Amino acid sequence: MIPDVTEGYIVIVDPYIEVINGDCVIAKNGEEATFKQFVVDGSILNLKPLNNSYPIKDMTGIEMEIVDGVVVEKKKLYRRLWGTGCCLAS
Repeated sequence: MIPDVTEGYIVIVDPYIEVINGDCVIAKNGEEATFKQFVVDGSILNLKPLNNSYPIKDMTGIEMEIVDGVVVEKKKLYRRLWGTGCCLAS
């Protein structure tokens, strides 16, 4: 299942999980890093964008690095707590 992730979300990556078909990953090609779904179709390796208005990118034969591991969680911050002088009350 592809997560619904938009601007403002923080994604949590587990560097100890091996990437398998369907996982969401942070992939790096040269200097550019991107958040996509890793999809294997036979011998074809694809990076599928979470936004369907962008094309699926065939990465077969292209050097690509999966950065840090597999995305395992997303969080939405509604307000930053750091740098505001605010503290959490119980």
